[in-house]
Amino acid sequence: MRLKDTLTKIGGMLAIAACCLTSCDYLDVVPPEQAGLKDATKTPESTKGFLYSCYAGIKSFFPWQYTGVEASTDEYALPPLWSHDGQKVAWGLATPGNASAWKWGTFYRYIGQCHLFLSQLENAQGISDVLKKEWSAEANFLIAYYHYRLLEYYGPIPITDSYIDMDTPSNEYNGRSHFDYVVNWICMKLDKAAEDLPASRVGDEWGRATSTIAKAIKARILLYAASPLWNGQFPFPEWKNEKYTTPGYGYELVSKTYDPDKWERALTACKDALEWAEGDGGNALMGIASCDNLISNDQMGDPFKKLKAPVDNDAFTDDFKKRIMLMRYIVTTRYSDGNKEMIWGVAGTDTYNQK
Repeated sequence: MRLKDTLTKIGGMLAIAACCLTSCDYLDVVPPEQAGLKDATKTPESTKGFLYSCYAGIKSFFPWQYTGVEASTDEYALPPLWSHDGQKVAWGLATPGNASAWKWGTFYRYIGQCHLFLSQLENAQGISDVLKKEWSAEANFLIAYYHYRLLEYYGPIPITDSYIDMDTPSNEYNGRSHFDYVVNWICMKLDKAAEDLPASRVGDEWGRATSTIAKAIKARILLYAASPLWNGQFPFPEWKNEKYTTPGYGYELVSKTYDPDKWERALTACKDALEWAEGDGGNALMGIASCDNLISNDQMGDPFKKLKAPVDNDAFTDDFKKRIMLMRYIVTTRYSDGNKEMIWGVAGTDTYNQK
């Protein structure tokens, strides 16, 4: 092909392309609209899905999993050579390592998710005011719960009481607050949430927040606060903030003097939680009669058959054998099987956790 013919063809192609760029309709396509934050509350179903996303942090570190061990509690001890990071963080000897992947980053991320949900709930479409009130209580319960999990693991922690934008500089975040101040703040959140939460749930709502759960968590956290570790016998009383102050406590992070009233407060909360659970909560200790229908004659014949050591089975009464089986069923049966001891449970694909 001659050079002249080649240039002619190239010129023709450029002309066609120019024509298309100026007049072809198929190039004038507007990109499809992307889903935004407002779409998360456009329908009742989407709003409920938004609420459920706030619960996701619970299954990440449910209390009865190994990862739920409280490194800061009195009874928890490891050999110094193990250099356990969690305990060092809780006692102010180190900062949270690998924060984005561990409890620190996980729970604060879901606290932010809860605050984001609350900021959009008021404008949710198709949701009654009654339901908005309950869902708001659920989100506030979760905010209190995540702070509680952080407190039991890290000791004094920063309180996040509003949504913090991801672009916020690190120097604008709150510092650690005094342990007692955080305890009081969490208890206040739990008390407020309990006012608008149902005492129990059934069906596909089982596992969502209830006033019974809120009262149980309050009782536990007040027991922590009354324990010697956080009530006058902290091993490093000189630990304090350098810049951030807690209202009423200044730079102090842990109480240096023993307060017997903390035990009275814990006792009152435990009684309240127990009475509420057995009353409006519908909970009760699982007795032999509760699991009679679960025990087969074969199991009753030899509840010790899996033991390697020989056992004189005839030496035990049927009542004793049933109690042995009861201990098995308490940790394996669900609420739907008649086990009313469970205050809070999470069902997963590979584990079943209950509390």
